[in-house]
Amino acid sequence: LDRIKQANQDLLKLYEQMEYDIKKQIDKIDTQVFSLDEAIDISVVKFQDIKSNINIRLQICDINVNTDKNGFIKIMDNLLSNAIKYNNDEGIVDIKFKDSSLTIFNSGKSIDTKNIFMVFDKYYQEDSTKDGFGLGLNIVKDFCDKNKIIIKIDSNNSGTSINLNLTNIISK
Repeated sequence: LDRIKQANQDLLKLYEQMEYDIKKQIDKIDTQVFSLDEAIDISVVKFQDIKSNINIRLQICDINVNTDKNGFIKIMDNLLSNAIKYNNDEGIVDIKFKDSSLTIFNSGKSIDTKNIFMVFDKYYQEDSTKDGFGLGLNIVKDFCDKNKIIIKIDSNNSGTSINLNLTNIISK
């Protein structure tokens, strides 16, 4: 019975994902007001098993945003996945919200300056030895562009920060 219940939940998720993809293609995505910290927690929980020795620290206040919740969680999944994948062993991932900006920092290897703008290109991977297809940051950029979220990358010897200016989706 547990396996049947799990299979039903998996099928429901597949159906919801298919419905979401169809709506996304025809620009019929519904927006909703939701808690930023709740959405980020959903993503963080998904990565508990694979984060190994990486310390994820959250500093998110109780704030509501108004956007496509599924899409937002998907971009958080991509950003968190990259922050873990490209981090050092026993590294740090800091997720902070301050002054209308959400920052995801990882203490891993910096992105080569000449590649900063290329990381958003479809299929581009700076390090091809890592798993993936080079679609994650392209999906993030597409979502941000559609929702008027300004995205900025800052990468140096101490790590990489991705900053999302959420001013246009913060719920008043």
